Amino acid sequence: MTKYLPKYFYDLPVPFIAVATNFSNGEPIYLENGNLVDAIMASAAYPGVFPTQEINGKSLIDGGMTRNLPAGILQKRGIEFVIGSSLYRIKNLPEYDLPNINPNRFSSFLRAMDIIQMELAHYEEKRCDFCFTPPVESFAWYNFDRFEEIRKVGIDYAIEIRSELEKALKSPKKKSPFWRKIFS
Repeated sequence: MTKYLPKYFYDLPVPFIAVATNFSNGEPIYLENGNLVDAIMASAAYPGVFPTQEINGKSLIDGGMTRNLPAGILQKRGIEFVIGSSLYRIKNLPEYDLPNINPNRFSSFLRAMDIIQMELAHYEEKRCDFCFTPPVESFAWYNFDRFEEIRKVGIDYAIEIRSELEKALKSPKKKSPFWRKIFS
């Protein structure tokens, strides 16, 4: 028996928005209709690793460049209870010992990117009603060869915090008929 895999956004049982970044002007692009695989490929097109994706005449790259955890857009769209998932586990960057380090342009650029990513992730995590943050700080984003190990960490963490999510879903804030239908 072949398992059904949705091809278009309208095939999904739960509304979904993929976020990409317009490579030309840096604006976030919210993809919510059309081909699902194309949208996901665009939202994960990390510069220098995966090729840009063309959708509707726009060159798109990873949505994490502008909206690493797009909780805000969901709130603007009227979603009453936002569940996020963030793999960004660094709470504070280690001190950069400038008197003893003579940073070159590249290391200075990487440090600036770390600062931007940390601030953006923390800002968006706070906008979630519940945020799934598995302990993956020992992995790098490019550890594709460790997929099964990373997956196990995620599953174990989900089991560990399940009761926290259930408690959050039962909170007075969660009044939407959609959530009652899903979790009743």
